[in-house]
Amino acid sequence: MKKRTRRWQQGQAIVLVALMIVALTGMLALTVDVGSAFQQRRELQAVASAAAMAGTHLGMEQIRNAGGTQDYAAQKAVAIKFANLNGVFSPPDTITIVWVNASGTAYTNTGGGLPIVPGGQVVQGMKVTITGSRTTYMFQVFGISTVNVTVTAMAQFGTANALVGASPLMMNNDTNSSKISLYIPVLVTTDSGGPACCVAGQNDSLGYAIPAAFFGGSVPVENFHILNDPPTSATLATRSSASNGINGTLSIGPSYNIDTSSQPSNDNFALGLDDRILRSMANPVYAGDQPIANKFSPYNPRVFMTAVNVNSNGTSPTTIFEFLAFYIQFVLYDASHKIYIGGYWVNSSGVPGSGGLGVPTNGTGNPMVFRLTQ
Repeated sequence: MKKRTRRWQQGQAIVLVALMIVALTGMLALTVDVGSAFQQRRELQAVASAAAMAGTHLGMEQIRNAGGTQDYAAQKAVAIKFANLNGVFSPPDTITIVWVNASGTAYTNTGGGLPIVPGGQVVQGMKVTITGSRTTYMFQVFGISTVNVTVTAMAQFGTANALVGASPLMMNNDTNSSKISLYIPVLVTTDSGGPACCVAGQNDSLGYAIPAAFFGGSVPVENFHILNDPPTSATLATRSSASNGINGTLSIGPSYNIDTSSQPSNDNFALGLDDRILRSMANPVYAGDQPIANKFSPYNPRVFMTAVNVNSNGTSPTTIFEFLAFYIQFVLYDASHKIYIGGYWVNSSGVPGSGGLGVPTNGTGNPMVFRLTQ
């Protein structure tokens, strides 16, 4: 009786071991092939990202430096080239390329695989999808020889619609990109005007000579108000606000509070701008900067981003029309706190194709932002 029980137990053990081997084999297959699939997916994702960024970056360069003309065939070719350089070819894999607008909506392609772009619209990115089959290892024991992998990456370029650390200087909408050109002298002042300016031999408030480019009375003059800090609060901006930028984010759309006075009640704003000039002069790396295209560093403290009011006056609260980048040359203020700021518009966030200041249709200089979505 004991022998029969022992034989039965031995037979049962063999069955259990066999079942365990099958289960362990399945677990091993799951571990090996699922891990391999994730690795292959990561590799394909990197390829799709590289291809999308390459094609989109070329489009961004074309729209900035070629008068706004995009060559979609060249963009497609460079995207495929980057995929090929990373080991992905079509066939055996499938590489699908579509072009997108600012919101990520894809344009329909022609039969030749290039986008159909309605009049008045601008392509602002590319979406690359790669689909391929990859060989399994352990899953082949169960009759599964391949797994399908699909990845997508979208890269976009565009102009800034939000800023962090902007200057509290809020330009009135009499400053607009259709009126003021890049890299020419301009004077900005509060609504009540500024002190007498600008003549030969005159110094700014730091004691430095005002450049001759601002002499003659023909330099355009624009008006500004000062944003509160934070801009959604009732707190007026400080010297630190002008020197280092305001707290919080400025976006096109929301309402922000400004000082509606026709001139500042003290010199703090002007002193903060002078702080920027002094920081620039103290850093030798900025010594050769000039406020002309490709001749200045965007990190120079003299350069700051500012917003343009939708209104032509000091209405508060107000919303933002666009963003501009300004290069400060000098600040001049008097005992009544009236201010003149001499400088140059060096960039704009106008929408591509609008024909405004610094936008792609007017050549180089437009500040572009680049975004990758996977």
